[in-house]
Amino acid sequence: MELFGTVSNNQLEVIIDKKRRTASQENILTRKYRRYEVLSATDAPSVMTDQTIQKIEKVVGTKTLLQFFRDHALWELLTEPLIPLERVRQIMTELPPILRARLFVQMDARDPQTWSRYPLKRDEVLEIRDERSLDALVALLALCREAQVIGHFPGHVLPMLCAFEILPWVLIANSWLRACWLDLFDCLKESFWSREYGGFTYSNDLNIKNMQIAMITVLRNNKDPHLPITGGRKHSK
Repeated sequence: MELFGTVSNNQLEVIIDKKRRTASQENILTRKYRRYEVLSATDAPSVMTDQTIQKIEKVVGTKTLLQFFRDHALWELLTEPLIPLERVRQIMTELPPILRARLFVQMDARDPQTWSRYPLKRDEVLEIRDERSLDALVALLALCREAQVIGHFPGHVLPMLCAFEILPWVLIANSWLRACWLDLFDCLKESFWSREYGGFTYSNDLNIKNMQIAMITVLRNNKDPHLPITGGRKHSK
């Protein structure tokens, strides 16, 4: 939406599809660009197609990051029901080298594909958190999903808390997520921050009010909001 200087779904259709809207045509526009959705041939909502991306790029006259946004691994990690463990770990291997090296041990220096997962210590999880990036968020959520698939509650809690801590930084740095952050928060709360393990749910303050306070703290002071209990030593960037 930033490409066109508007957050109006109707205005996007006017700009991209050259539609014209009058007072008597209030309900004609489809809002198909809302949340990157388009209408298929059957008028059923579907993920933005390559053709739609090409159409948008033709209108703006430049390449965009729409395909990157559409295909990002974050959406797979948010999916319910869970993606298979093999895919979770594949997402881990596709992370930048600095994060991949914190998640895996390379078993054979002669073969770059021989990676093996191992249980992370607290400090190792905090090192991932301290990256405060979208890739770090993906790594933390992947650890949560891994723990969920194998039923290891302790392996879920710390990455879950760390993901909440760095979310303000990720939202501020990524406007495409910030634009729908309330929906994203609800999804994260449902899938990660309220997860039950054998009837037991971790009691926490990972709520929208605290997230709003955290975002304000980061924006105003460029300081860590000191959320939940992860504490630990921060590494200077």
